[in-house]
Amino acid sequence: MNAYSAIAFRLEGDVWWVLSTPGCPPELNPDKADFPELRAGIKAHPATADGLRPPPILLDEAEGGGTQLRLLETQRYDWDVSGTSDVSVTSTLETLPGRQWSIRRGRDLTTGSFAVVNHLGMADFRLTAAGVEHRFALEIVSKKLDYHSEFRKITEDIADFCQQLLLNWDAPTSLNFGIDPEHAARLLLEQFLFLRSHLQPERLGEILESIQRRPNSRLVREARWTPAACAGAQDWLVDPARMARDWRRSSPGARALPAQVLDIRKEDSVDTASNRFIKFALEQFRDLCHEVVEKHSSALTLVHEARELGSALDAALARPFFRQLGKLTRLPLDSPTLQKRDGYREILRAWLLTQAASTLCWDRTEESYHGPTRNVATLYEYWIFLQLHQILDEIPGVSRDEQSPKPSADTARFLETKNGELVINLKRGKKTCALFYIKLSTGMELRLHLYYERTFQMEAAAAGATSYSRQFKPDYTLAIFPKRFDDEAQAAVEGKIAYVHFDAKYRAENMKMIFGELLKDEEADVALDSDKLENKATSTYQRGDLLKMHTYNDAVRQTAGSYVLYPGSDTETRMDKFHEIVPGVGAFVLKPGNDVCRDELKKFLIDVFRHQANQFTQYRHFSDVIHATVREAPSEIGGHQSFRPTADCVLVYLKENVRDLCKQKKLVYTRALKDDEERSPIRIRLGNLSGSVLCPYRGNRTAKTSLPWLAPILSCEMMSRDALCKILRIEGWPLEMMPKSAAAYLLFRLDVTAATETRNVSKLTPKEGYQAVSCRLGELNECQVIEG
Repeated sequence: MNAYSAIAFRLEGDVWWVLSTPGCPPELNPDKADFPELRAGIKAHPATADGLRPPPILLDEAEGGGTQLRLLETQRYDWDVSGTSDVSVTSTLETLPGRQWSIRRGRDLTTGSFAVVNHLGMADFRLTAAGVEHRFALEIVSKKLDYHSEFRKITEDIADFCQQLLLNWDAPTSLNFGIDPEHAARLLLEQFLFLRSHLQPERLGEILESIQRRPNSRLVREARWTPAACAGAQDWLVDPARMARDWRRSSPGARALPAQVLDIRKEDSVDTASNRFIKFALEQFRDLCHEVVEKHSSALTLVHEARELGSALDAALARPFFRQLGKLTRLPLDSPTLQKRDGYREILRAWLLTQAASTLCWDRTEESYHGPTRNVATLYEYWIFLQLHQILDEIPGVSRDEQSPKPSADTARFLETKNGELVINLKRGKKTCALFYIKLSTGMELRLHLYYERTFQMEAAAAGATSYSRQFKPDYTLAIFPKRFDDEAQAAVEGKIAYVHFDAKYRAENMKMIFGELLKDEEADVALDSDKLENKATSTYQRGDLLKMHTYNDAVRQTAGSYVLYPGSDTETRMDKFHEIVPGVGAFVLKPGNDVCRDELKKFLIDVFRHQANQFTQYRHFSDVIHATVREAPSEIGGHQSFRPTADCVLVYLKENVRDLCKQKKLVYTRALKDDEERSPIRIRLGNLSGSVLCPYRGNRTAKTSLPWLAPILSCEMMSRDALCKILRIEGWPLEMMPKSAAAYLLFRLDVTAATETRNVSKLTPKEGYQAVSCRLGELNECQVIEG
C-alpha cells in the first residue's frame, strides 16, 4: 500500500478526478509530465514522510480487484473534476453527522472539499460523467488509533464485556440486549468485525486441528444379528432367550445351539451435542461472511476479508469430521467441553462475540456502533466506561452492590433486570450508574457510584452535591462515601462524600494538546498571550481542557479531583494541589491494548480509595472544616451584618448611665484587671477578636439580660485607667462617667450597631460579679428570648 499527498483518476478522455490535501502543489494538472503515473488512468504525488503522522492518502489495489483509498479522519481533502461540467457527484459522506462537505460548480470545473470528524469506517464516492458511473471506496481511519489493531480492540473489548454477561450463569435465565430485527442488516458489519478480530483464517485452522486431535465423543452400543460363529463377544449368553434365535440341533439328542445371536459392539462416536454446536457455529460464520460480501460490496477491504474467511470456513465444513455430524437440536451452552476444552472454547467465544454484536443497545442516533462508518469518539466514551467498570471489578475488596436502590429516579442502573431479562443501559444523554462498594484492609467500607454523564445542577445549597454557578456534566463521575450512609444525599449533607471526575478526550493526541506546553516563566508568559489571542480569534484554546478540569474542581461542590482520559502516547500526568493525591487535576492515557496505562489508572484509583478511607489526611481535615463552615447559613444581625454561629461573642456588662453613650460613640470598655485581681479574673479569649461580635448586658445577681443591640468588634485594646481616660476625654466623655474602679481596662471599638432580640443570658454570665465573658454566637442564639 503506497502513500500519496494527491492522486488523480482518469474518468474518460481528458476528464480527471483529482483528490489532494492542503499544501500540495497548486497546479495539479494530471496531463503534465511532472504528475507521476502509477499505471494507466492513475497518477499521483508521493507523500512526504515525516514519521510523525500517518500519510494522508493510501491506495490499495490488491483487494477484490477494485481500488480503495484510505483517508484520515479530521484531515481536510480537496477534490476537483476538470475537463467537463457535466458531472454528478454523490457520496455517503454527505449524510454523516458533523460533516464538513462542500461542492462548487463552474465552467468546465466542479470542485469540493470534505473532512470526516470522529467517524471511522467505509464511505462511498460516486461520480457520473457522460452517463458512466465511477465508484471509489473510501476507508476512513484514525490518526490517534491504529485502525486495524486498537480500533478493533475497542470493539472486541466491548463484545468481550457482553460475552462475560452471557456466560454469567448466575444471571437471569433469559437475556435481552435490545435486539431489533429491522436493524439486522446494519449490524452485519459489527458481527463480522467481532468475528474477524477473533477468528482469522490461520487461527481457524489451528483451532480445528486442536478439536480433531482430541474430539468430544461418546460411547455408542450397536446390536446386530450375526451368525453365532462370527460374533465378536459372548454377551448373548447373559440372556440367550432374547439375544439368540434360530435354535438348531446338529443331530438328534445333541445340544441346541442358536444360528444367530445379537452381537453388541461398542465404539466411539463424535456425533455429540458439542460437536454439532461447532458445526452449527461454523455454518453461521460462513453465512455471515457470504452476507457481508452480498450486502456490502462497496466495502472492498471487508469484502476481501469476508471472502477469505468464508473460503476457509467452506473448506473446514467439507472435512469428513463434520460430514458425520447431525443437526443441532439445542444449544449446549452448559457443556463443560465447550467452556473448557481447547478449540471448543475458542469457537464458543467467537460465536458469543457475534451474538453480542447483534444484541448491544447503544445510541443508534449517533451512528456509534453500526453501519459502514462509526462515531469513534462516542464509541471511545462507551469503551472507557466499560474499562472503568472492569477496573473497579478487578480491584481487591470491591464488590458490585446489587441490593442498594439506584441513586435517583432519573438515573438508570448500568445493568438491571426487567421482567427476568438483563438490560444494559449505556446511552449518550442518559444518566447511568453502576454501584459498587469496597472493603479495605483497614476494615473501612466505602460505597462507589460510577456515573456516565451525570449532571450537577446549579443550586444555592452550600452542602449539596451541586454546582454553585452553572450546570456541569462530566463524562464520568465516581462518587466515594462511607458505606454507613444509605445514599449519596445523606453523605453529602454530612460532608462525607468526594467526587472524582473524568472526561474522555478522543481528539487529544498528546499532553500538550490537553494542558498546553510546560515552559519557563518568560516563555510561558509569551505562550499564554499567544493562546489568549488565538482563543479570541478562533474560539479554540490549547489549555482549554486543563481549565475545564479546574472548573469542575471549583464549581462542583465536594469535588476531590478532575482528570482527562485520552488515547495518546504520553504517560500519566498528575498535578496535586497540596501534598496528597487529592485535590488535584491531571490526565491519564487510556489506549486500547495498553495494559501499562490501564494499570496506572487502577493504581491511582486504589490510592484514592485508601486516601478517602483515612480520616486523618489533610484533605479530610480540609473538607471537614469547609463543610462545618458552610453547612449552615450565617446568623443575621439587623438584616445587614452576618456572623457564623461559631463566631466569638463577648458579653460585656454596661452600667445604665453609660449605655446610650457607648452605643452612640461605638466605644465599650470593661474592667480587665481590678485592684483586687483575685476576685475578678478576665474571662474572655484575648486572641484576634476580628470577626467577633459584642453583646452588652444588664441585670443583677439573680437575672441578667442582653441589651437589644449587637455590634461587630473592630478592635480590642488593653490599657491602663489613665490611658483609657485620655481617650474618653477626646471622645467627649463626661467627667462624672470616667472609669475609676480598676487598674486596667479593655477598650472595644465597634462597627455599626444592629437591633436584635433581648435574651436571658444568665447561664452564660458569671453568678457573682459582672465580668466580661466569651461564648459562641450560636450559644447566645439558644438563650431564651424575652418578649417586650
